[in-house]
Amino acid sequence: MSYMSETYDSLVKPIKQDIFADLVNALAAQSTAVNAPNRPLVILEVGVGAAPNLPYYAEAVAKAPVQLQQPAVVVGVDPNPEMLKGAREAAAAAQLPPGWAVELFEGSAEALPFEDGSVDAVVVTTVGYIIASLGRAGQSREEERAGNTGQGSLCLERSLPYQAKLP
Repeated sequence: MSYMSETYDSLVKPIKQDIFADLVNALAAQSTAVNAPNRPLVILEVGVGAAPNLPYYAEAVAKAPVQLQQPAVVVGVDPNPEMLKGAREAAAAAQLPPGWAVELFEGSAEALPFEDGSVDAVVVTTVGYIIASLGRAGQSREEERAGNTGQGSLCLERSLPYQAKLP
């Protein structure tokens, strides 16, 4: 890992801890406020890369004041097969909460392979600046289409201020 990557990761770690805690808390509140669907929660991570966010899910679930009432699956989508190899290694090593799983797919942010409203939360970290050159509006429409607007989504970009949309 390069010095710049290490520096960036150390600087962004507390921010990621906070926003993943917010996301898990929002999902937990939603899962207790209504009858939980008879399926795992689906958390879509667009541009999953080598899956550096997986440890943040486990930490957030462990520290959540209200526990999720159902299992969850983190679905990672990335257009780069080499990055997905790293993601598979990270998923195998991840210590996710009981009932949690990781599924990884090669795909584009502009054409997500999900039915309308089938995703409970959308996570986008440090890829919008890349996707922007490919058509950020297409990505946003796809996230909105696939996402269940009653749940949560978050965005963390190197080049943009922290943005979160939670219920």
